[in-house]
Amino acid sequence: MTTNKWLEILRRDVRNKSLVRVDRGSAIKDEISGYLVGSSNHFVLIHKMSDHMYLDGYVVVPVADIRRYRLLRDLKGFANRALEIRKQSPRLPAGVNLSDWGTVLATANEHFPLITIHRERMNDEVCFIGRVMELTPKTVTIDRIDLSASWVEPRKYRFH
Repeated sequence: MTTNKWLEILRRDVRNKSLVRVDRGSAIKDEISGYLVGSSNHFVLIHKMSDHMYLDGYVVVPVADIRRYRLLRDLKGFANRALEIRKQSPRLPAGVNLSDWGTVLATANEHFPLITIHRERMNDEVCFIGRVMELTPKTVTIDRIDLSASWVEPRKYRFH
């Protein structure tokens, strides 16, 4: 399938707020289930659905990392009803821009109290939670919190 056709399908499913499961392939052993709420030429934004049927934050996935993509048509009615009971609905968060990693991080940092960065290619068991302190074209510096929710020294990460 061509990239343009793939992006066209993603955009249609974003318009429909489709419930999907995204598999990020062999290098990153991760499946994400949720509602497609945003997309760009490089990223999709998923309002993540937990296994316990509630919305559990947002995940930005590079389109290039998607290896398999499935619509969860059979589950959508049940999931929508569970969310209705919980008074939740999938939505695109205002102001989050998906044009590039730096902009994603800067705009998410403006609208959410904390962000989480997963660096699966380096260690799929580790994530970093905190606030963006500084962005350059190649790096982000995060003011981090630890497992006890205490602030620890900032750390700089490269985008790729």
